Amino acid sequence: MTMQQMLVGMGGPRDDTSLDGIGGYPTFEIRPWANSGYVKGAGDVTWNSGNQVYNVRDQSHIGRWTNNRSNNPSANQSPTYSTSAGVRGWQVYQGNAPTKWLRFSGGSTWFIGGAADHSYMIWLRSPHNNTGDWHVGGQDGTPTWTSGGGHTNATAGMYGVRSSQWERIGHGYDLKFGNATTHLSTGSSWQCLIWTCQSNGQIDLYYDGTLVASSGTNSGMNQANTNFFLGRSWSKQDLSGMGGYVAWNAYWKRELTPSQISTIWNRNKAFFGR
Repeated sequence: MTMQQMLVGMGGPRDDTSLDGIGGYPTFEIRPWANSGYVKGAGDVTWNSGNQVYNVRDQSHIGRWTNNRSNNPSANQSPTYSTSAGVRGWQVYQGNAPTKWLRFSGGSTWFIGGAADHSYMIWLRSPHNNTGDWHVGGQDGTPTWTSGGGHTNATAGMYGVRSSQWERIGHGYDLKFGNATTHLSTGSSWQCLIWTCQSNGQIDLYYDGTLVASSGTNSGMNQANTNFFLGRSWSKQDLSGMGGYVAWNAYWKRELTPSQISTIWNRNKAFFGR
């Protein structure tokens, strides 16, 4: 048993990961591999408790595991965990009506609205089909749960893959770029994705610390910050969620630089067995 696995079972008091020294901590950060512990820049905080998940950067910001299609859902589901390379992650489910998902309230304290620079990091493994279409989550407006509908009539900012390309979709824009299947693996290794989004609509995608794809600009980008989902797609379009496992999530209300992203990868890859 690795030290990481022992700490998961104990609740995990230490912080072997690091987001310091890159120009400021994220406004939103969630971790599944322990229930509580020390986080650099935040102190000793709660990470997970039953069917609730805590933003380690703001303990008043609490997410709920749910399958309730509501703008204020009940925490009616329990998370399913799985450990790989000594790191416990959350299981998420494919389909336009997944088994369960994680929902946080939005707001400008944690997420940008409209068109503004921001960055989003997620560590994932075993996406259900690296040639299929899926979204891992992202920002959403007030959910409409239409089981279909147009791409341009509700605000959102969802991250995923469609037609073998990286995708970010929302109100008035649907940016697909690069070749996701060249990089994504359906194996058991943890993979680090970081999207950096500029106010002019350009998106850069970093895979394991390296820039692998860039979109063009888009003046129509308009992102809601009413909700944040992990494990499902945009409620207006109901595209498939990602089947697989997710771990560390973080969100900055600014654009990370290539050097900062390289630092994140190099400092933390060993923790994830890379």
